[in-house]
Amino acid sequence: MRSSRVLVVMAALGLATAMSALPTQVATAQPPSTDVVVPSTGATVSSTQVVLDATAAAGVTQVKFELTGGNLNDWVIATATPTIVGWVALWNSTTVVSGSYTLQSVATAEGSSGTSTGISITVSNGVPSMSFVLPPPNGGTVSGTQAVFDAVGPAGVTSVQFAYSAPGCPATGSPPDQLHICTISANPTIYGWAALWNSTEVPNGSYEVWVTCGQCGDNLTSTSMDVDNPTATMVLPANGSTVAGSQWLDCVPPAGFYGVQFWIEGPSLSGPQFLADATPTYVGWLYEWGTPSVADGYYSIYCTAAGPSGNAFSPTILVDVQN
Repeated sequence: MRSSRVLVVMAALGLATAMSALPTQVATAQPPSTDVVVPSTGATVSSTQVVLDATAAAGVTQVKFELTGGNLNDWVIATATPTIVGWVALWNSTTVVSGSYTLQSVATAEGSSGTSTGISITVSNGVPSMSFVLPPPNGGTVSGTQAVFDAVGPAGVTSVQFAYSAPGCPATGSPPDQLHICTISANPTIYGWAALWNSTEVPNGSYEVWVTCGQCGDNLTSTSMDVDNPTATMVLPANGSTVAGSQWLDCVPPAGFYGVQFWIEGPSLSGPQFLADATPTYVGWLYEWGTPSVADGYYSIYCTAAGPSGNAFSPTILVDVQN
């Protein structure tokens, strides 16, 4: 009864409303404390089993270790296990590229997290290398205009390139060690460093493809691949024949393909050279070639055709030009 009277009096004086408007203080939990104790600041680490150790306040339920440096920011590298000497984890330091980093521990307790002061460490595992995912390391078959190259490497890699050697690629080096190399830049994805390649840009056959990264130096990883796309057929001239004067070239493309072109390659030419566009006829796609346009000698000739699934190449034929 007394309390009711007090409330009535307070309401009459306007005190109840004023008191209800006063701010209320809510106690907030302090983030749990944690510190990295192993390795020591300034340490250099390497190998697949680097010991990490951190202290943490009572009541902590989880401790993780994070790494920052290069293009990594608060990258979680390990989750610790509580022991009698602290929260301990083993870390495979080869999963990041060598370099300088900041290491810190993050402790969690009842939904609140606390982060330690970062310590500087140096990772020293030598020059990194990439590993193929696609094509598979033991070789595979690719086709179409969107064949996938994919490779994985340590965290912190900043750029990745694939390369392969094929006719029509830019020449590098000097004869007789000259190679024709094409390069493709990869993009980082959740599945690794990936790139799409138009495999119809090269004739069917076996190829070697390499992968390297911006921090890989001279480290190259390679795998083999077989390209298998629709093919055209050279009908004239016969493979291994000797030709002179005017010579008919004849090519039959796969069904649905069009725009046939003839190409020639030989020791007196700097890579494959466009020879001519063919004319469609009832007996194939034809072109009358004046063989004196090249010096006498052996040459490889092939035809290409365009289609809905990219280009179709014919197998090369070898001819001996004798004028």
